[in-house]
Amino acid sequence: MNAKKMMLFVVIMVLGLAMPVASQPVSSKVPLKEQVWRFSNFLPPHHWSNWSYSLLFDEIEKRTGGKIQCKMFVGEALGKAAEHYSMVVSGRVEMGVAITGFTPGTFPLCGVLQLPFNWNSALEGSIVANDLLRKGFLDETLRKDIKTIAINLTVPLKIWTKKPVSTLDGLKGLRLRVAGGLDTQTVEALGGAAIAMPQPEVFPALEKGVIDGGLYSFESATIFKFAEATKYVIDVPAGYAVHHTIINKKLWDSLSKNIQATLDEVFRYYEIQWGETYDILEHKYKQNIIKQYGVTVADLPPGEFDKMKAATAKVKDDWIADMKKKGLSGEKNYEALITSMKNFGIILDQTWVKNRALAK
Repeated sequence: MNAKKMMLFVVIMVLGLAMPVASQPVSSKVPLKEQVWRFSNFLPPHHWSNWSYSLLFDEIEKRTGGKIQCKMFVGEALGKAAEHYSMVVSGRVEMGVAITGFTPGTFPLCGVLQLPFNWNSALEGSIVANDLLRKGFLDETLRKDIKTIAINLTVPLKIWTKKPVSTLDGLKGLRLRVAGGLDTQTVEALGGAAIAMPQPEVFPALEKGVIDGGLYSFESATIFKFAEATKYVIDVPAGYAVHHTIINKKLWDSLSKNIQATLDEVFRYYEIQWGETYDILEHKYKQNIIKQYGVTVADLPPGEFDKMKAATAKVKDDWIADMKKKGLSGEKNYEALITSMKNFGIILDQTWVKNRALAK
């Protein structure tokens, strides 16, 4: 086991990847009233994250002696994806998932988590993101206006195209779908034209030629069938989507301190479980999608990876400058990001190409 894997292994053990089997319901001097928390996930019923959330809900119920139960609603049953943050803040639902790219202007400092070419897995990104949150970095709204259960980073988003592309020059002028946020600047830095649109609109846009590809994962390419229209992928960490699993703040504040402490233990487990599960599934999706759809992963010519990484370096500089104009501490958050990555053994001079080759 190399030093990097050893460091992450230690982190997982410390944070409690395996929840104690004998975990006991919390005792409290303040009686906990029976209640049902509605949880809204805009992703479809068959999405793997619903399974991950169900494990979280089971543990919440067990650790509160059945007093708190969670009922999940999926597939935008209670509201559109872009509404989820406001739904939780207003109390329309007790819990939900908000995506940074779907709520422009709400989490500006979380843009630091979308900067390209930083880490190689959802687990790495989630560890760093929650470390920053607990240390008082990122947007204050994550602590003030809501209770944040966890910040979950997706696996690195790859560059998908309808025609074979293996060089930086080949990306020039391509219309690539993004979810929003800094992915827009990343695509533009690579020479493409960024087109923001929600996932349900992507497949028709690919079929009609409205877009030439997009930034998404092997998982999304499978679940939403994007791979039927885009057969070529450049497997580089071009960006990341940021998921916030959140609770209504008024509801959270109504709980006693010891119940909050108990639930925080559950949340620490969940933030690790989500990232690790995503990484395992992404690898399986990659293997299956190559066989099922005949997807081709580009073999980058020597130096092209470094060219793409260098081309996107301005995204970080521009983001820091933009935060400064808004009176926000972008540089301080970026420095904290780098420190956290170093502390957890996540190496900045990427070993991405090497790791990808070893994983084949």
